[in-house]
Amino acid sequence: MKSKKWSLTFLALIVTGMVVTVWRPWSNGVPVNFYRTQRVINNQLRLAVSATGTLNPVRLVNVGTQVSGTIRELLVDFNDQVKAGQLMVVLDDDLFQAKVSMSRANVKTAEAQCSLAQIKYDRLVKLRQAGATPQEELDTAKANLDIAEAGLEQQKAALNQDLYNLNNTRIQAPIDGVVINRAVDVGQTVAASFQTPTLIDIAGDLTEMQINASFAEADIGRLKPGLKASFTVDAFPGSTFQGVLRQIRLNPTITSNVVTYDVVVDVSNPDGRLLPGMTAYVDIELYREDNVLLIPNAALNYRPSRTPSSGQDPLASAAQTLTDTSPENAPQTGEVYVLTSDSRPKEVALQLGATDLRSTVVKSGNLKVGDQIIIGENVQNDADQTLFSRAAGNRRPPRGGRF
Repeated sequence: MKSKKWSLTFLALIVTGMVVTVWRPWSNGVPVNFYRTQRVINNQLRLAVSATGTLNPVRLVNVGTQVSGTIRELLVDFNDQVKAGQLMVVLDDDLFQAKVSMSRANVKTAEAQCSLAQIKYDRLVKLRQAGATPQEELDTAKANLDIAEAGLEQQKAALNQDLYNLNNTRIQAPIDGVVINRAVDVGQTVAASFQTPTLIDIAGDLTEMQINASFAEADIGRLKPGLKASFTVDAFPGSTFQGVLRQIRLNPTITSNVVTYDVVVDVSNPDGRLLPGMTAYVDIELYREDNVLLIPNAALNYRPSRTPSSGQDPLASAAQTLTDTSPENAPQTGEVYVLTSDSRPKEVALQLGATDLRSTVVKSGNLKVGDQIIIGENVQNDADQTLFSRAAGNRRPPRGGRF
């Protein structure tokens, strides 16, 4: 009888110990690690809009030809530095020389005809004064003189045109710069019948370049000239370059009902590392605050699903979404919950500043760097409950807890 009594007493002690072990993590009404927290930090808040663009020379000249012909000489190559007026390409000019010679002969013929007409007219003027010729003959002589003079002017114009075409067989650099493209070679025939073919592309000073980036219409309203920009290129990973927004071009580009605008960013390139055609990943800074107290927006969204003494199972918190993204219309006040030393949430009211939808600036409030603010709760699944947890008042132990 005594042995049976000792057995029951020993069993009761074991059950009591298990219940105490299960209950201990919930001694304050919530389990250990029930709250998810994050530390308050000092950092930088920066708002920016992003787009992809292309690096281009500020000034790019496509040098072509106004006349057709075969390239006889090519005096420049890729990457050559050229000066304005420097001879770059010479076309075969034999045909143009022949046309000039023919035009000069036509001018001489017209000059001779004009002289003969002038002599006839002067002779008839004297005869008419003596009454030896009718007025009609004098009028005809005057008309012939006018026609001869007009023919001379026409032949002179044709000569000037042929001289102009001859001169265009020698193609010169229009600006100082560097040859970034050569589209022809010696012996190639170029035809300028319907449009001017491009022979050489010359970029101006490559120490100053520009980015042409396409920004969505939703971002254009927040951009203005003078804003700072930063960008990266694939050629130099890890390097960030700086620029300044110069112009928002008014001509939209519409692709599949998506409207974008060309935004021009000025870039300094003193060492020549940046090359025309490089892809630039651009961030234009809209707002920036350095060394400010930042809290995650998840903390502003969090509301406790239970108090420590409620004894209810955790429920998902009701989200309060922050929709404003610009500094001028960011929320002005808010509340967060700080986890105290005894693992209880304590509400703290704050005056807020700008937000970027991830973090928000704290202007004032009883909050300091290092405080643990609650951003969420760890909710257990019903499948994790055990016989002993149900026996302990249907409470759930934390994952990994011991019985």
